[in-house]
Amino acid sequence: MSTVEEPVESAISEGSFSRPVLNDAQQDVLDRLRSVGLTRPTFEPGLREHLRLELERGMAPLIELLGEEDLYLSKHKLEQVHGCEGKFLAEEDIPFEWSVPIARGLVAHKAIEIQITSRTRWNALDLVDEAIARFQNDGRGVGEWLQRATEAELDMVRAEANNALCSFQDCWPPLARKWRPATEVPMRAEFFTGRIVLTGKPDLTIGFPDGQTAGKVVVDFKTGRQSPAHVADLRFYALLDALRVGVPPRQLVTYYLDSATMQSEDVTEQILDATVARTVGAARRIVELRVGEREPRLAPSAVCSWCPALSTCAVGRAYRADRDEGIGDPDADD
Repeated sequence: MSTVEEPVESAISEGSFSRPVLNDAQQDVLDRLRSVGLTRPTFEPGLREHLRLELERGMAPLIELLGEEDLYLSKHKLEQVHGCEGKFLAEEDIPFEWSVPIARGLVAHKAIEIQITSRTRWNALDLVDEAIARFQNDGRGVGEWLQRATEAELDMVRAEANNALCSFQDCWPPLARKWRPATEVPMRAEFFTGRIVLTGKPDLTIGFPDGQTAGKVVVDFKTGRQSPAHVADLRFYALLDALRVGVPPRQLVTYYLDSATMQSEDVTEQILDATVARTVGAARRIVELRVGEREPRLAPSAVCSWCPALSTCAVGRAYRADRDEGIGDPDADD
C-alpha cells in the first residue's frame, strides 16, 4: 500500500538546502494529509464500468435533443445550472473574453506548478514572471492575451498572482517528490462517441492508488468564504478520476488561502453515485434549457449583483432591493 511520507525529508532537492522548519499552518496541513497508519478504502473492481453505465443510462435520452451540438460539462457548468438557470442562460450568450482575474488564476497555478517541479529555489515574484513568460512563449489562449496585455494589466496580473502564490507558500509545506504532486492534470470522460464530454483540471493532486486501494488526495485552492459548491466541485473531480482509472481519490480537500483553513471529505461509493445523479441532472437541465423545453428556474442570491440579466429580471431586482433594505441579509445590523 502506498503511503504519504514526511515531505521535509525529501522536499529539498539534492540536499543543497537545509531542512525546512514548518510554521503552524504548514504543520497543520502536513498533519491533516499524513496517512501513515490510517486505513485506506478499497473499491471493488468494475467501479469504472458501473459509473460509466449509470451516466450513459441517464444521458442517453439527451442525444436526440442535442441535434448537431455537442455538450461539454465542467464543474463550472454544473455549478451554474444547479444555481440560477436564468443566470446560466444569460451568461451562455456572452462570448468568452480573457481578463485580469482569469489570467491571474492561471498564472498563479502555473507558478505553483513550477515551484513544485523545479530544482531551482525561486523567489516568489521570479516564479510569477517565469509563469507569465512561459505562457507568452506558448502564445495560445491566455498566452496570446498576455502577449497583447498592457503594462498596467500585466502589473495587475503579476501582483494578484504573487499574492496567491505567497499565500500558498506561507501555508503549505514543501511537497516531496515521492508524494507525486501534480498540478492541473487534465481529466476527461467521453460518452456517445464524444457527443457528451466531462472535463476538469484539479488544482493539485498528491499521491496515487495502489491497485484497488485509494491513495490520491485532490486539492482545490479557494479564496473567500466556504460554500457547498466547493464540495460539489471536488466530488466531480473524484468522479472523473474514477472514470479514468477505476479507483477514486481517497480524500477531497478544499483549502482556503485567505484563512489557512481546510475542509476535507473522504470519498465513498455513495458520494460517487450522488455525483453521477447530479451530473446527469445538470446535463438534462442544460440541454432542455438550450432547446426551450424547460422554463428557467430563478434562484435569487448574492450573485444577482453580477448577473447580466439583472436589468430585465424582476425576481433578481426584488431580491436586490430587499438586500439593500437589510431584509434577509445576515450581514445587516439588527
